[in-house]
Amino acid sequence: MSTHTEIFDNMIYVLSQFAQSDKALNTEEIAYRLSMSQRTAQRVTKSLTQSGWLEFKRVGRSNLYFANEKTKKLFGGAK
Repeated sequence: MSTHTEIFDNMIYVLSQFAQSDKALNTEEIAYRLSMSQRTAQRVTKSLTQSGWLEFKRVGRSNLYFANEKTKKLFGGAK
């Protein structure tokens, strides 16, 4: 079981990766890039989307997630 600190660290790391990226990612790509299970990537992206840090677009049967302006501004990422 993850500690609150590990969960927070995962979320911050995921957000920073999105802020640096100029393309949308699905949970499979997120899991691969961040060396986590796809289920963990799904939980993290769902939580970050619900809290207003990520946005998503439905494409076929999957969601593509991307950083919104709030996230990019916080991390100084891609414009």
